[in-house]
Amino acid sequence: LQNAPEEGSPEARLSEARKQLAQGHNSKALQLATIWLDRNKRNPLASEAHLVRGDALFNQKEYYEAAIEYEFVARSFPESEAFQIALQREYTIAMKFATGTLRKKWGFRFLDATEEAEEIFFLIQIRADSSPLGEDASFQLAELYFRRAEMNHAADAYQKFIENYPFAPRVLLAKEKLANARLATYRGPAFDNKGLIDAREELMQIQAFNPTHAK
Repeated sequence: LQNAPEEGSPEARLSEARKQLAQGHNSKALQLATIWLDRNKRNPLASEAHLVRGDALFNQKEYYEAAIEYEFVARSFPESEAFQIALQREYTIAMKFATGTLRKKWGFRFLDATEEAEEIFFLIQIRADSSPLGEDASFQLAELYFRRAEMNHAADAYQKFIENYPFAPRVLLAKEKLANARLATYRGPAFDNKGLIDAREELMQIQAFNPTHAK
């Protein structure tokens, strides 16, 4: 190492926590990072310590607790280098929760966690609005609503994705899913036909945008 931190300094102690994490000693890394934060709460490197804690928890499959650490970094250190790393880690956890991974309680994994995924996607699309990560979070939020059959929310989310990312590779898919979401709001001839009309309008826009795909 060049410019190694002075032995016994906060930098050196945090470096040791990182070393334990890199070697796969997650419990030890978590312990060292926790002790470090107890003693150095106002240190500028606190964001890095929370990342170590989050990564150690993630490696132990404690996803909800890891998300809390990453969210703390995202909220408290938006100007730090750790900010973007924390958002990416949160997105990874949100994808797990959105696609079937359950939350633990009393040591068992049995709680639905799609609401946590929804919140994380929503926050990421705000914090990383113009980035590829923000684009991914925006689309996955719409997909989550669609899978949960919350079609009005899904339609709004797909519409927002199309408006915010008109040149995204998935914009045509988003237009198609938007039409399907509009159609799914139609509840039958005993009710109004707004869902049918809205779906037709979306399909006509797809036809104008890409006639081949529209067929």
